[in-house]
Amino acid sequence: MADESGEPTDDGPDGRDAPPPDAWETARERVRADVAAAFAPTRRRCPACGREALTDQRSCPHCGASYVHVRPRRRLTRRRQALLAAGIVILGVAGGLGLGAAREAAEDGRRAERREQATLEAAERRRLARDALPRRGRSALPPPARVPPALRLPARRTLLGEVERAITRDARLRVRAGSIEGPIADTTCEPYPRTDLRRRQEADLLTARARYECVAVKAAVPLPDADGRPRSGVFGYPFYAVLDYSDASYVFCKVTPRAGEGGRSLASVPVPPPCRAPTGVR
Repeated sequence: MADESGEPTDDGPDGRDAPPPDAWETARERVRADVAAAFAPTRRRCPACGREALTDQRSCPHCGASYVHVRPRRRLTRRRQALLAAGIVILGVAGGLGLGAAREAAEDGRRAERREQATLEAAERRRLARDALPRRGRSALPPPARVPPALRLPARRTLLGEVERAITRDARLRVRAGSIEGPIADTTCEPYPRTDLRRRQEADLLTARARYECVAVKAAVPLPDADGRPRSGVFGYPFYAVLDYSDASYVFCKVTPRAGEGGRSLASVPVPPPCRAPTGVR
């Protein structure tokens, strides 16, 4: 059909617009054309005979030689194989040496740490041994064993009071020397160990020597009431004291308790023999 100006239109036979071309069909046609062009005969020169031919084959139609050049596979000679094996061995040895050097360096570091730890522990043991050196004294009062029986228990308590004051003076000297922290208020001592046998020995007039556990008091610590009665404890530095009632002499030692469960002390030293339990006293 034509419009009023005589130009043709895209209307179909029935006067409607013609349908658009199928896009998928157009794409398929384009692909077919590309494939046909890829496989169409081309002019090629034979590398063997040098003649040209219009062909779609992989071989020359004149001499039969292949147009495709195949590079021959190189085979390792024995010498090359030996060199390759030697290179692998060298790499393995170098890796082993490097790993061995790393392990040796790590072991050297651990040995250095152990030496440093041993040095610290030895220094701490020497310090604790100096702290624990026994201090001795003797009262100017008559020995408790030589006073009348009725006065022996009071005489023992008097001697124990002198020991407590001696420990207080010693602890304050340590504060001034910087080996412990102050202030030190006083010292309190209790029979040790806290057993029924030890308590009976405390009241036995025939007991010749007795051991006490003492604390150079730094601070008082409130404790929960017991049966409605208020209680308190003390916090400070522990000592052991041994009193000899026969001549009114005494000896005491500062002690460092071992770390509790789950803890670890840098070092520890045993209680010096003079401050251990006297023979027959447990």
